[in-house]
Amino acid sequence: MNLNDAKKKCEILVESVKKTYFEKANTIIRDEVEKYMSKNADKMSKSGDTYYYEEKIQILIKDGCADIIDDRGTAFAWLFEVDSNIFRGDMVVINGRPEFVKNIYDEGQVSAVYEVIDKLEKAKEELTANGISQYTYYYDHEKIRVNSFDDIMEKVLKRKPLVY
Repeated sequence: MNLNDAKKKCEILVESVKKTYFEKANTIIRDEVEKYMSKNADKMSKSGDTYYYEEKIQILIKDGCADIIDDRGTAFAWLFEVDSNIFRGDMVVINGRPEFVKNIYDEGQVSAVYEVIDKLEKAKEELTANGISQYTYYYDHEKIRVNSFDDIMEKVLKRKPLVY
């Protein structure tokens, strides 16, 4: 396989792994939100794909993330992603420098693209066989890492909203 064919295969695999990862992550979030909702039935409701906590906090599940809009006082947005060690990117280190596969043009670097393809194929196998078995939730903006949706809601509810 030449470099361009390998890059194309890698691109297709990245999309496939991300799609599967997001599906599995969305299921994890949805299950945890539903469990939280059953424990807090008096405070939570659902309309379509949106969950509400006391009608002031909206929770949407999309692309492996819990997207939370806190409308108590001034609005605040949280985006907690399901984070695991499952490889799902297209970056490789060449000569000590990280490179995206799409930016590799030297035919002599095709073996580096094969390394990424191998990692992606293993990730796809793991996702298919086991799903996402070990994960945390991560909110990049404030570098917050928690273990469950209950922990997410604890962080969200601790925030003191500004009211004007």
